[in-house]
Amino acid sequence: MAETEGVDIMRTAQEMLDCCIENGFGHNTAKIQTLISGHFGVISKHLMSNESVLLPFHGWISGSTFKTPGILREFAFAITEQRILIGTRALVFGGEFFYEIPLSNLVSVNMRISNAASFVLFDTIIEKFEASVSDTDVANRITRECHKIMDAYATSAAPEPVRNPLDEIRQLKELLDMGAITQEEFDTKKEKLLGLYKQSI
Repeated sequence: MAETEGVDIMRTAQEMLDCCIENGFGHNTAKIQTLISGHFGVISKHLMSNESVLLPFHGWISGSTFKTPGILREFAFAITEQRILIGTRALVFGGEFFYEIPLSNLVSVNMRISNAASFVLFDTIIEKFEASVSDTDVANRITRECHKIMDAYATSAAPEPVRNPLDEIRQLKELLDMGAITQEEFDTKKEKLLGLYKQSI
């Protein structure tokens, strides 16, 4: 999960499954573990070399959401620094399904509670879908972790502020007046910054 909870970097299906079980995002029965591990295996194969999983969980989605067979399908979900990854594997037929959503497309993540189930709602610029999870507490914790990841992504994706060379010269002058830099250092940096300023106008 997100770094704030101290979970190690995850890349393998087993690591994702273990994290799910440890955090209550998975089932403990051996039969279900085997099934879910297969779903996470689909995701693991599609991880890029510079990518690691921050939040794995599994849930159920209507098959029509991603045009997969069946009324309700179980999927593995993995949220990385860059994407939401969704995978499932049919043990009987050996078929696999994989879907990815760039985090840049993600608008919001919320939870919905009904009498029968708890859902995590994903709203993207292209589609909306909801994953049914085991209970309200799980839906709430997954939603909170998603918000942390979205906040971290927004911070890392924010453009660097445009530097104004004249402001930097003023700051350098303050450092010169305080004696933190020499006149020679000031003159050298000032000359470079004035060159940048002239290029920008």
